Amino acid sequence: MDIPKTNDDHLPALSQMMESENQLPPIGPLDSVPCEIAALEFADGLANAKPVETPAGKNRSSKGFVRRVLSGTFNYGLGQSIPQLVKLLLLPVFVRLLSPAEYGAIDLANRFGGFLTTLMRQGVPGAVARFYYDHDEGPSLRDYVTTVAWFLLGSSLLVGFVAVLVCPWLLPYAIPGLPLSLALLSILSGVLICISELQSRLVQAREQSWYQARLNVGRASISISLMVVFVIVLRTGAVGMLTAEVLSYGVLALVAIYYLRSELKGRFQRSMLKSSIAYGWGMMPGDFVGSVTPLATSAILAGAQSTAANGVYFLALRVTQPLMMLAAAFQQAYNPVYFSVRKEDSAAGLQRLAITARNVWAAAIGSAVGAATLGPPLIVLVTPRDYHAAAALVPIFALSFLGMSAYYLLVPEVFYSKRTGLLPLIIYGAAAGEIAITAFAVKPFGAAGVASAAAARTLIYASIAGIISRRLVNIPHSWFNLARITLCGIAAYVPTALIVSDRTFVRLLAGFAGPALYLCLLFLAGDPSVREGFAFVKRRVSW
Repeated sequence: MDIPKTNDDHLPALSQMMESENQLPPIGPLDSVPCEIAALEFADGLANAKPVETPAGKNRSSKGFVRRVLSGTFNYGLGQSIPQLVKLLLLPVFVRLLSPAEYGAIDLANRFGGFLTTLMRQGVPGAVARFYYDHDEGPSLRDYVTTVAWFLLGSSLLVGFVAVLVCPWLLPYAIPGLPLSLALLSILSGVLICISELQSRLVQAREQSWYQARLNVGRASISISLMVVFVIVLRTGAVGMLTAEVLSYGVLALVAIYYLRSELKGRFQRSMLKSSIAYGWGMMPGDFVGSVTPLATSAILAGAQSTAANGVYFLALRVTQPLMMLAAAFQQAYNPVYFSVRKEDSAAGLQRLAITARNVWAAAIGSAVGAATLGPPLIVLVTPRDYHAAAALVPIFALSFLGMSAYYLLVPEVFYSKRTGLLPLIIYGAAAGEIAITAFAVKPFGAAGVASAAAARTLIYASIAGIISRRLVNIPHSWFNLARITLCGIAAYVPTALIVSDRTFVRLLAGFAGPALYLCLLFLAGDPSVREGFAFVKRRVSW
């Protein structure tokens, strides 16, 4: 069935906004690009795109501000959260069939695949999110799509071919602990992902976010089903898990070819390719650093400790990944709303942004407290003893989530003001900090040192973005309220974290007590976020 190429007016406003150049990567062992790099490219596409026409009399920036953010976050997160929830439910089974060393090898393959995919794309899919608006549906768009499609296919095959040639020689030295078989599967997966990238960009530009969610859920359903067969039934280990991912991406590539069948009948236009490459290469330095940094830190951990240490790290990251998905889904919803409100250039609009930042920060702190207190006992409860060391990493990744949440609240102004030349300062500064901390902390602290370096990276992101944004616009944030929210989070986490017991049930109760105590402290402190939240829910329920 053909997917309609017109806007769906019945969808919430934010579901009709474009997604990123680099959409949230599908959740699985071959996740490619970090969420923060996806966010940079997404906002860059929005900041440079022409506005979508809206019916007369409909001013998006003045209607349903909270509803737009919430509904957009839901739409963008739905396609990722459902598969992730299923995988979390299957996690206790997988960790009993896969050793920490195998999980560590999967993590290395994940990072390696993300690095290769960045080289294969060269930022060109991001150009589609921008140049789509320069071509009308018809011959002009067909020529553009055909041009980009041939480039992506040729680039991915060329990079993949070179990687196949050099991997047997360089892999043992550059990425210790990554088997050649998994590396080859990562290469194949990268090629298949690039084939479907063009479809994803067009779906986003045509504002068909619900269809994108169905694509993500469908691919993940195939992947999970195959994982059950290969890992649980056939017991093929890490190779089987990655094979399931590759096959699911293959199906997605076939769907993409079918979706693009009419657009692939155009002519190859070198002029169109030249402009798209120039646009994409402008984002390439950030993409490259964003993909090579996690690969480097994982390789350092595997070399200094063991591949099993990567497995422990990967498990903790997997448990806390819903938090990052939540933050990235919010970012996809928030950026276009931020741009529309800033375009009003009114004091009331800036005040709405300040209130939104306060409420989002309150929700982020609560989510982090819940993950930091509940995650460790859950890991101890559902995983073998070899994985229990991952429990100590969960609070660190919760802190990383807070850094990304602050970053997503602060960085939109950089894109709105079109000061994207400042982005290398953010990306390179954070990457240098992460690698330096990793090199210093990996031997004495192992996986915990690498996790701390990753958290430091997000805090550096937020700090630099905050300094830059503050110089560009003066949003009237209530720093007293923000500090009070943070202190309530600390006060809720510390006493529950100090509860030590050999009984997992007691630790689970303490974990549930953490977020409950946080809400109580906010309410008693008179913080408006929790009170407004209760009032909002009450209105919705009454409605």
